[in-house]
Amino acid sequence: MGSLIIIGAGLVGTALSIYLTKRGYRVTVYERSEDVRTTLKSTRPSVNLTLCERGLRSLDRIGLRQIVERSSVPAYGRFIHHKNGEMVYQPYGREEQALYSISRNELNTILLNAAEEHGVRIVFSTGCLDIDLSTGEVRLEDAAGHSWGETPTCTFAADGCFSTVRSRLQRKERFDYSQHYSTQGYCELHVPPDASRLSAWPRNGLHLWPRSEHMLITFPNRDGSLTCSLHLPFEGQPSYESLSSESDLIELFKTDFSNLLPLIPNLSTQFFEQRPNTMLTIRCSPWSFEDKVLLIGDSAHAILPSYGQGANVGLEDCAILDEIVGRYAPDWKRAFIAFEQLRKPETEIIADLCYEHFVELQKFTLDPTFRLRRRLERILHELFPGEFATLYSMITFTSMPFSEALRKDREQQKIIDKLMRYPNIADRLEQKDSQLWLEKFAVLHQAKI
Repeated sequence: MGSLIIIGAGLVGTALSIYLTKRGYRVTVYERSEDVRTTLKSTRPSVNLTLCERGLRSLDRIGLRQIVERSSVPAYGRFIHHKNGEMVYQPYGREEQALYSISRNELNTILLNAAEEHGVRIVFSTGCLDIDLSTGEVRLEDAAGHSWGETPTCTFAADGCFSTVRSRLQRKERFDYSQHYSTQGYCELHVPPDASRLSAWPRNGLHLWPRSEHMLITFPNRDGSLTCSLHLPFEGQPSYESLSSESDLIELFKTDFSNLLPLIPNLSTQFFEQRPNTMLTIRCSPWSFEDKVLLIGDSAHAILPSYGQGANVGLEDCAILDEIVGRYAPDWKRAFIAFEQLRKPETEIIADLCYEHFVELQKFTLDPTFRLRRRLERILHELFPGEFATLYSMITFTSMPFSEALRKDREQQKIIDKLMRYPNIADRLEQKDSQLWLEKFAVLHQAKI
């Protein structure tokens, strides 16, 4: 059936290799970095991911959902930490619905092992130098500096935000490309299991310290430890630029994250020994060239991590592409065009939603009006579970197209707007007959929910 090359052995590259191998193709994956399974410190940031239904459904189709869920910690909601010490719980969805927290390297290891078990050939420490679009030849180079060319049936570029393959496509006429860096970055801090237990905080959730222009999030790990993600502006006050000494860093934590400070050993060492990770949004088109190459995952549509959708969208890419390949291959050109036509509008929407959600997490989670709107959404979802769903739950706990979720949310927000204009709505919700009253309200206004 022909040989295929995938550039990049990250989450998308390895998942895609399994999908294509299961369809009978001979697949070789080339990865510029060393094998994360054999190196103590990967060149990739050791960050945590939250998998939701989109990503898990894609993993289920290649037989990996159960092992990934067993390797993760379910998080049923977020715990908001106020500066006064108050902690407020906000569920993500219904009682049984959860995100699954797992380190990127651990998920990558599961996928790498599964790919090799399916017969995928993975070559590490070998990067793509270039691709000849006229012939489809891929130029490769190993760690020793030896270079050579290979001409597969077609090439899939899953080599991330700074894709070598995409940079080659950018030199073609009529290739649209934009990148937008966030003014903020993040660094990872570690709370060991023993220190984490001292906090007595609930384990099955993410913990969030929103502070308007900066924030800190903790992700639970199976061993009881916590991975902390500190988001700060690169410039300004406070920022990575302004935190130039240990005393500056300690003062920031005393002011904004005081209950977390005692739990992080060697805070200064952890913070200053790393560079903050940048965050950016990438949009481009077209994603393919003839029948020779296709961009997929972050190489085609990188998004901010705030919605926790980056890995999920990339894994969903693989499942959708697999369906299209089954329909059109070996007409790869037709398959590539169909994939982009279906997928690009959806990734544009989630890119915008990620930016909005980032602002929401930092600035609005403590706002009483914002919290009241979210409470009303949850109540209506409980009263009309088959008809009303929050935007977050539609994005996170279904595989509904992002466009459909956004359309439905806009209609539902009209109902929330009406309720917010009702006199003393917050007090009204505390009354015993609030459920009956809301049901009557929906009928009275003929709410199409």
